[in-house]
Amino acid sequence: MHTPVTPEELESSSLTL
Repeated sequence: MHTPVTPEELESSSLTL
């Protein structure tokens, strides 16, 4: 779990959901 979350990371998480 990293604090500096980049837009790309967020998109990746959404895709993983």
